[in-house]
Amino acid sequence: MEEHKELLEDERWQEAQEHIQNRRWKEAATILRALLDEYPDSVQLRNTLMDVELRSSLVEDLEHLEKAPKRRRLPRVLTRRVFTALVLIIVFAGLLFAAYNAYTNYVIPMRATAQAYQHLQEMYAEAQTALSEGDYERAIQLFQALVDEDPNFPGAAEGLAEAQEKAELARLYEEAVALEEAGKLDQALVAFRRLAQQNPDYRDVRRRITRLEQRMTVASLFRQAEDAYASSDWEMAIALYEELRERDGSYQEETVKDHLFKAYMAYAQELLDSGEEDAIPQALNYVRKALTLNSQDETARAVRKALLEYLRGERAFKRGDYVGALKQWVPLYEKYPRFAGGLLARRLYEAYVALAKERDIAGDLSGAIHYYALAVQLPVKDKQEAEERLRLLFTLITPTPTP
Repeated sequence: MEEHKELLEDERWQEAQEHIQNRRWKEAATILRALLDEYPDSVQLRNTLMDVELRSSLVEDLEHLEKAPKRRRLPRVLTRRVFTALVLIIVFAGLLFAAYNAYTNYVIPMRATAQAYQHLQEMYAEAQTALSEGDYERAIQLFQALVDEDPNFPGAAEGLAEAQEKAELARLYEEAVALEEAGKLDQALVAFRRLAQQNPDYRDVRRRITRLEQRMTVASLFRQAEDAYASSDWEMAIALYEELRERDGSYQEETVKDHLFKAYMAYAQELLDSGEEDAIPQALNYVRKALTLNSQDETARAVRKALLEYLRGERAFKRGDYVGALKQWVPLYEKYPRFAGGLLARRLYEAYVALAKERDIAGDLSGAIHYYALAVQLPVKDKQEAEERLRLLFTLITPTPTP
């Protein structure tokens, strides 16, 4: 196409056309032969030269006939017929040349153009199919080839841009997923957030970002809980492990379950060792939580039983049922003499003293002495009341010597 354009713009071509219009066939033929050397593939140039040479030959023949010696004068009718035949031949040759020229210069190129356009359409359809199926590399190749062949083909440049964008998004997505699967959560989160900036609605990016944020929060909670566990900060460890399980019960499940159980039991023991009265219900609550994690643990079951016995004795004591309180506390004390940091011993002392006072008021001095004696045997700091009352009662029951 470029060569054809250059030929038509060549001044010699235009000069040859001027000679043809003025019927200067020889001059036109000379110029066209020179042009053919430079444009050997031009069909139009070759056909034009053939037509000009034909016309030039006919003119030369006519001129030769006119110059030849007239040996015999032809009849006028015959001369006219010959001239008419020659004219018809020339006209027919011109029409034939024009038809051939039109076919080669217009019909063939139009047919080739139609075939080329159909090929481009097929390539475009194939590229669109690859794009819709997620085969972005194939789509890019086809769209690029399409643009290379016809930069102005409708939708080609746009399709190439779309395929390149989607290929880049797919690459970023695969990288982010690989980072997440490798456990590099912070890097994966950065990659997914970068992807969301380009296309916030791409696949499941939003859900993955939310899940990663939750997982990183859970991972942070786990690290903090483990640090608290290692430093025996049981209350903090329990709070962190419980929050972690609420957020993601499957995260480090076995480790969390084991450490939380131990933290429950250790904190319950810490509360008991404080010797505070209100620590008993709290300790029982943590032991019960521990048993929800391991209901068959013998130590936890035994501690729960002891705590329940203590609380039953406490309720009886508050009702004034000191004997009922002793039924719960005495066996418990025999088994765990240092129960609750000495709290059980103090409560036993108070129960013995209360019973001794009841017996003393009822005039049962021996009964009062019995309970006061039991009270003073307990390892409590302040036993002054029982000791003084016991000495007094012994004085009262000791016979006075007769002078």
